Amino acid sequence: MNKACEVVVIGDLLLDILFYIDRKTKIDRLSHVISRAFISPGGVGGNISTALSRLGVQTCLVSAVGGDAIGRYLLEDLENEGIDSRHVKIFRDKPSGVTVAFVEPDGSRTLFSYRGACEEQYVDLDSLAEAMKSSKFLFISGYLAHSPWGEKAMIGAAELAYRLGVEVGVDLHEICGEKPGILEGLRRKVSYVFLNVEELRSVSGERNLGRAIKKLDEMLKPKAIFVKRGEKGSTISYSGKLINMPAYRVKAVDTTGCGDAFDAGVIYGIIKQQSLEEAARLGNMMGAYKATGLGARHLPKGLEELNTLLNKAETPAKG
Repeated sequence: MNKACEVVVIGDLLLDILFYIDRKTKIDRLSHVISRAFISPGGVGGNISTALSRLGVQTCLVSAVGGDAIGRYLLEDLENEGIDSRHVKIFRDKPSGVTVAFVEPDGSRTLFSYRGACEEQYVDLDSLAEAMKSSKFLFISGYLAHSPWGEKAMIGAAELAYRLGVEVGVDLHEICGEKPGILEGLRRKVSYVFLNVEELRSVSGERNLGRAIKKLDEMLKPKAIFVKRGEKGSTISYSGKLINMPAYRVKAVDTTGCGDAFDAGVIYGIIKQQSLEEAARLGNMMGAYKATGLGARHLPKGLEELNTLLNKAETPAKG
C-alpha cells in the first residue's frame, strides 16, 4: 500500500475480546457462563483508520504490534482494509495489546485494556514527516498519554504537522487532564478537538457543559471542539457558537468504538471541506451505524451503505 495518504492516524492497534452479559452478571470472584462472545481487531488507531478507509480515504496508521499471532492477524486485517501499515512498528519481544470488554444488554460497555507493544515508543518524527508528505490531516489519540513517552510524542507530532501545514485533530482522554504539559504543548497547534462529556469534564475541571467547553477552548484555542454525547448526539463549539447536532435513533447493540466511528465521520467531512455541522452530522451517522452491530469494526463499506441503513432509522431526535 504505497499511495499518498490523505490522513495519518497515530493510535493504538489492539485485539478486542467482547463478552455480552446480562444485567445480573457482575465482575466478582465467581464463575459466570455467558451466551455470546466476539473477537475483533480494535484500538483507537485501528478503528479510525478502518472507518476512514471504508469511506474511501487513503489512510496511514502509525502504531505498534507484538511479534505474535495477534500482531500478524492485526497487520493482515489492515492490509485487507487497504490501510498503509508501513509505519506500524513490530516489537518482536513484546506481546500485542488486548482489550477485554463487557457489554450490557443496552449496548453500554466496560473496558479493560492491556496495551502491550503499544506501550513502547512507536512514534518517530522523521518517519511521521515522511508519512505526512501529502496528507491533509493528522489524528492523534490521547491514549498515548498513558505512556511515559506519550506527552513528548503528542506535542512533537502536533508541532511537526503545524510546520508542514497539516491540520491536526486530537481525541483527548481523561489522563490528558492530569498532564497539563500536554494541553500547554498542543495550544494553538490543534485545529479540532474530540472528546466525550466525561472526558471534557475531567480535562476542563468543570461540570457544566457550556463552561467546560469554554474553558477547554481557552486552553487549546482550536478551530472547533466536538463533544460526543451518545444518544443525545453531539455538540460543536466554534467561533463562539454552540450547536447541538441530533442523534439518529437506532437500536444500540454494542457501543464499543462508537466514538472512534464518530471521529472518522467528522474527519471525512473536514477533509472534504464540508461545513462543521455537516461533518458532525456524518459523525453522528457513523456512530449510530456502529452501534447497530457487534464490535468496534461494525462499519459501513461506504457512504451508500451508511445512508441506506440510516434512511430506515428514525429522524434525528433533538440534541
